[in-house]
Amino acid sequence: MNKKLDYKSVKSLAKEYGCCEKTVRTRISGIRQQIKCGRYGRYAVSEGTGRNILVSAAVYADYNTYSKQLENKYARKFVPPFDASEIYRDCGNVVPIRESSGLEEFFAECKRIDEEDHQRTVKRQNEIMAALEKWEEGLHVPDKRQT
Repeated sequence: MNKKLDYKSVKSLAKEYGCCEKTVRTRISGIRQQIKCGRYGRYAVSEGTGRNILVSAAVYADYNTYSKQLENKYARKFVPPFDASEIYRDCGNVVPIRESSGLEEFFAECKRIDEEDHQRTVKRQNEIMAALEKWEEGLHVPDKRQT
């Protein structure tokens, strides 16, 4: 199976996460610190020529989630270990495999099932709310003083 890792540029990360490029560069410097600490592998940040920096999408997602805790020496020990496969599985729309291997279909099926479950849940919640409203109407006792 031919695996190709997802690397993103500073500009695309800024657009995807809705922040400025300076924020992304600050996060990248934090990722570099975590590489020195051993949390991420040495290929997490790929230095290109000039200002062309590429970052692993999974590493950036992980660091973006836990950056505050990783910077705090006391909270750092409560951060779960980095697992790129878990990030790709949870995101659903980010698949690191470029060739057709069946994973795309698998993720699409999982997403479809999740949407169906969500629709059933919303329908059931609406039914419960309607029943609750009817029940509350049945409890309403008119004030005898007004009649």
